[in-house]
Parts: sequence; structure tokens; C-alpha cells
Amino acid sequence: MSNLTGVVRLLKKEQDGLTRELRGIGAALAAFGNAYGKGTSKKAVGSSKGKDRSRTERALGKGPGERRCSG
Repeated sequence: MSNLTGVVRLLKKEQDGLTRELRGIGAALAAFGNAYGKGTSKKAVGSSKGKDRSRTERALGKGPGERRCSG
């Protein structure tokens, strides 16, 4: 059983090291994006009427652009 405990301990140590590395890579990519990104793109803002229509279509299980048949 102590052998299994040692393996688990080693795996945890490796996981911690990899997590640290990934955080560093993420920080480097964020810094790179901030320095070299376009910086001009903005999030599209829709009208409240369009948002309400989308919310209603989702609630009815319809896809975008589908209309009800009146008949």
C-alpha cells in the first residue's frame, strides 16, 4: 500500500508543477495578446428587442430566424 501512496504523491507533485507551468504560459499569452493584439475589436452589443426575441426563441426551442407558421 505504501507503494501506491508514493505513486499518488508523485502524481500530485507532477500535477502541481504542470499547473504552475500552465499558469505561466497563460500569463505570457495574455501579456503577448495585450501587447500585440489589435485592441480595436469591441464586443457587439445587440438591441434589447433582439435580445428579447432571441430569449423567446430559445424558450420555444426554435432556431435563429425560424418563424411561427400562422395556419
